Amino acid sequence: MTIVNTNLSITELGPNAGASNSPIKFGYVSAGAKAAADDTWTFPQVKEIMALYISDDTTGVWEEPTISVNVVTLTNASTGTASGIIIYR
Repeated sequence: MTIVNTNLSITELGPNAGASNSPIKFGYVSAGAKAAADDTWTFPQVKEIMALYISDDTTGVWEEPTISVNVVTLTNASTGTASGIIIYR
C-alpha cells in the first residue's frame, strides 16, 4: 500500500469573534482525496489545526484522524473523498 499526501486549501467560513480569539478561524475542507488508510492531508497555510471534523463523502462515516500541527493522518481504510469542518490558526 502506498501512502499518499495531498496538499489541501481551506474555504474560510469566518474568523472567531473576540480579541483573544482573533487568529482562530473556522473553515470548510471540500472533497480531499483519500486512497487508503494512513493517507495524509497537509494544509500549508495553517500554523496549527485545533479541531477537525471530517466524514467520508460517499458513506457519511466519520473519520478518526490524528493531527500533528498542520498535517492530518486519515486512519479509516475507506477510499474516495472526504470533507468537513476545520478550526485552525
